[in-house]
Amino acid sequence: MYMAMKHLHLTAIALSLLFLILQVVSHLLDSKMKDAKWLKILPHIINTVLILTAIGLCISLLGTAIILAFETSAGFLIGRTLQGVGLSASILATPLLMDNYQGKHLTWGFLCFEFFYSVTPIIAPYVGATIASISSWQNIFLILLVYQIILLL
Repeated sequence: MYMAMKHLHLTAIALSLLFLILQVVSHLLDSKMKDAKWLKILPHIINTVLILTAIGLCISLLGTAIILAFETSAGFLIGRTLQGVGLSASILATPLLMDNYQGKHLTWGFLCFEFFYSVTPIIAPYVGATIASISSWQNIFLILLVYQIILLL
């Protein structure tokens, strides 16, 4: 789940920059493309997803830090709950897409979102099992914490 959120966030960053460049170039060249409806709508979708995923990743990072800081079952449960809440922020993309877009724009939004959202649960258990077979289960969360911090920098 974390990998899907991370990839969705990184994709949103790249697309946000791409559409910013497209908008600037179309205005500098006084192109008809600057009046295109899709060039005005898609950046709003992308930036909304970008903000939601950033908030979700920060909440997930806090949960991972709590798991590592407290060696009790209560700390583990609180941390895992925060991880779940943080990573579920991406679910808010569905109603936002449905409320604001129709037709092809909605289809493309769901296509990008669902791809990353569905691939992660397949890959994540293998990565976790590999880390646990090499070292202790706590190192899964330590590696995840370091990884999340690097992504947020």
